[in-house]
Amino acid sequence: MMDLERQFLDLFDREQMLAYFDVGVRYADGLASGLCKVSRPRETDPHRLYLSLLYVIDTPDDAAWATLRNLTGRMPWAQLPESLSGTQSVLFIPYPRTDAPVLMFETDVYLAIRREGLRSYLTTKLQPAVRRLLGEAGKVVFWEDAPAVSRTETPAEPQKTLVGRIRNKLLRG
Repeated sequence: MMDLERQFLDLFDREQMLAYFDVGVRYADGLASGLCKVSRPRETDPHRLYLSLLYVIDTPDDAAWATLRNLTGRMPWAQLPESLSGTQSVLFIPYPRTDAPVLMFETDVYLAIRREGLRSYLTTKLQPAVRRLLGEAGKVVFWEDAPAVSRTETPAEPQKTLVGRIRNKLLRG
């Protein structure tokens, strides 16, 4: 396994994760699947929160990576606050190309909501908005709610992709 992939997998051990969900980006050649990891919120003040969403999307080849990078970069991320009450701003942060066959980018979301309303915001507003932009988004899984059985007793099947290895890691805890 490449050192970069090991470092990335280790990130999931160290960083505090609030939730994750599957994503899919539709493009001319099909659907590229991936994951969105939602970090635990940080407070900018008692009435405002900041979320970091990290997207990791498998790319089958260099052409798909370039197409998907262009596509995700042109999506109207900054316009999301217009349709999402409680959202102040969204910042799209592209990541540089790596040796791993994945596209990575981040969206930082600044919210004017209290921590108590975060779960509802994620499941009823943010995840559906991501689905509209990217094409697909699965159910939000909150890390503390993930069943202990699924994280410890699910057999790990060998995975060929980085996203597949991350999914296995999330299931095993």
